[in-house]
Amino acid sequence: KSEGKKGLSLTPEQSEAAKRIVGCLKFLTMVNANRYRVAQIGAASLLIPLYEECMDTLLRRNAQTVLANIAMLAENGQVLLDSKLPEEFLVPVPMRLSKDEVNQLTIEFPTSTLRESFNQLAKERSEAALAQVEQLVKKL
Repeated sequence: KSEGKKGLSLTPEQSEAAKRIVGCLKFLTMVNANRYRVAQIGAASLLIPLYEECMDTLLRRNAQTVLANIAMLAENGQVLLDSKLPEEFLVPVPMRLSKDEVNQLTIEFPTSTLRESFNQLAKERSEAALAQVEQLVKKL
């Protein structure tokens, strides 16, 4: 960012390279597993300045799309909070990774707590389902 100017200053070469990279990320983040991967490598903290300050409309919109895509995944919540994602990206009902996606990603990210989180969620859901069945049985 240059002194006295508003917005992010990129050379034409930097802008062109960033457009290509962020454009690829836009399409990669259409898949849940890639949403997790992109968030875990810290892309949000790099994309936020592009979204907020970049003068190039295409680059800014692509950064916005990538941020929106990674914000759709519940497992990215803490990473996004840590990177101070603007609140307009918060999703009221985020999607979750499937069991197969969790299994694959725990191989790629062995220190992650994905498997424990997934198992805890499955346990909570089955307990909630059991409670609903018990309520129905009592009504009968």
